[in-house]
Order: sequence, then C-alpha cells, then structure tokens
Amino acid sequence: MMHRCTPNYDDHRHAGPRRLTKLLISVTVQGRVGSVQLIMSPENTVGHLIKAVLEVFEKERRRPLLNENHPSCFELHYSPFSLQNIYSCQIKIQKGEFYVSRRRSIKFQSTESDADT
Repeated sequence: MMHRCTPNYDDHRHAGPRRLTKLLISVTVQGRVGSVQLIMSPENTVGHLIKAVLEVFEKERRRPLLNENHPSCFELHYSPFSLQNIYSCQIKIQKGEFYVSRRRSIKFQSTESDADT
C-alpha cells in the first residue's frame, strides 16, 4: 500500500507571525539613469544599503562613473524631492524605493567684510 506524502498546512498557523526574510529595494542614484535593484535583509541598515549600491555601480561599471565610491560621501533619501536624509544609525530598511545623493558639505568662507571686523 502506498502512502501519499501531503504537507500539513496547519503547522504554519501556530508558529506565530511571519517575518520578512528579504526585501526587494530599488535605489536611484543622483545624476544616473535607471535604478539599482537589490535584495537585502530587513536587518540591514542605511549604511549597508548605500555600500551595496556603490558596489553594484562599480561591479557593473555603470556610466557616468561615480567620482567618489566611499559610502560616507553619500546620503540616502526617500525621494529626490526630500531634503531630509535618512541617517544610517537611525533606521533599518523597511521600504522599497530610495534615492542616493552626494553628501552636501557646508563650507563657510570668510569675506572681506568679516576680516575687517
């Protein structure tokens, strides 16, 4: 007599809430055409995401080339229209679409009127 092996679908109901194991993330880099598609764990931070995007750009030799390739030179935003950046120490990845821009540096230059006072 043959026994058919059928999965027990009731087992997953008692295991508790299911967690996301991977996220599909789309990241657009400032001044570049197209977005980078990544599959990452939700435990990864913003810093991990920026680093992974830069690695894909370098590996695929996407054009135009990035002048800097260190993650600290870039910021992550929810969209190109958002001025507020997402800090790597604050948040874990929870959403699927992001925008990476070159970090803005604020430089204070003294003027002649400042030197006279």
